[in-house]
Amino acid sequence: MFGLRRKARPIQIRLWQLTSIARGGGDLLSRIAESREDWRKYVELMRDYSGLVARQDRASLDTIVDIDFAEAVLGQVDQHLFLSPDRWLRSHHAGHRDETLSMLEAFRRYGGEVVEDALEYGSVRVPKGRGG
Repeated sequence: MFGLRRKARPIQIRLWQLTSIARGGGDLLSRIAESREDWRKYVELMRDYSGLVARQDRASLDTIVDIDFAEAVLGQVDQHLFLSPDRWLRSHHAGHRDETLSMLEAFRRYGGEVVEDALEYGSVRVPKGRGG
């Protein structure tokens, strides 16, 4: 077992996480989904998003979103996260040494689950060596 390294998990994001991060940005997701033929599958999901949530349709809500679609959406989200020197990713600025990250940059470094957790809980500890 010595000398074995765990492989880094690939960056991914689920539909519900992307919608949560976009904070009511269903219109944004739909507009971007309509811009490319290969993203049209998300148009129908967003059209019935409130129904998916009401029914707790996990198969749809937990759909892994195409990275390029997620990046197109997150690049339009006008909100930032803040990374402290002691590796806390926060939804609010807490110190003058915090690094400001766009949602897109935070996603590229840490993935959808971490970004969504930082928004949901206010802060989340991030591992060393992964971006930043």
